[in-house]
Amino acid sequence: TGPVSNGQASDDSTLLLSGSCEAGATVLVYDGSMLLGTATVNGTSWSYSATVTDATQHQFRATATDAAGNTSAPTADIVVVGDMTAPTTHLSNLALSDDTGVSSSDFITSVATQTLSASLSAALGTNEKVMGSLNGGATWSDLTGMVSGTTLTWSGIVLTGEQTLQLAVVDATGSTGPVASHVYRLDTAAPTPQLTSVTDDAGLHTGSLTSGDATDDTAVLLSGSCEPGSTVEVYDGSDLLGTATVSGTSWTYTATVVNGGLHQFYVTETDAAGHTSTFSDTFTV
Repeated sequence: TGPVSNGQASDDSTLLLSGSCEAGATVLVYDGSMLLGTATVNGTSWSYSATVTDATQHQFRATATDAAGNTSAPTADIVVVGDMTAPTTHLSNLALSDDTGVSSSDFITSVATQTLSASLSAALGTNEKVMGSLNGGATWSDLTGMVSGTTLTWSGIVLTGEQTLQLAVVDATGSTGPVASHVYRLDTAAPTPQLTSVTDDAGLHTGSLTSGDATDDTAVLLSGSCEPGSTVEVYDGSDLLGTATVSGTSWTYTATVVNGGLHQFYVTETDAAGHTSTFSDTFTV
């Protein structure tokens, strides 16, 4: 909003034209050669509300006829282009150069400095630009210089914490096209695996076991906590038993117990950013 410069685009369908004149003058307002109407004169100032049409170039000018009947030459044109339609060009196929997560599209990574690539649905139009935000729209950067044809390459970005990437095409009036968003999470720390419980549900004595207890249950339930989206692997001594079932921040695994055997259960955890933990504490049964 605010004053419109000569040659600028506007998304306002009614612009206020104004200027100065002699007191008592009659001011006529034109769009090119077409007479729009008579301005309102107040002392030595005049004003007129002019209609602006989308995708149209308007050439506003005025003449003044003073109280003595002398008519001026037209003023210099002020050219305004109507632009009430937001861009339709959108961005897709967002990808990080170092997405170390389990999935290639989850945007969970252990690498802070990245290159973000994306595809535009069409080449940028006149006066259109690509804007990008790394913090959910709190601040924006002009990325137009990083666009080649229909490809955006945003190099040297620095990710922090858990935020939302946003990309959009914006035209000269500030109208914004469809916004492409993707949540990312920077995770630089390895997880700490927890094996917190071993449960016996067979025989006379059931319930939670203490490390070092004996059990008559041939299949005890191991459980613990983990980061969401982690992979938890269960061991008995040096033997990998299998992968636990993860639900949110918890995991479970049913482990076989052999009569007369000493079992030393522990787990490792690999989080969604690809960090693998050290071993958890050992639980002996």
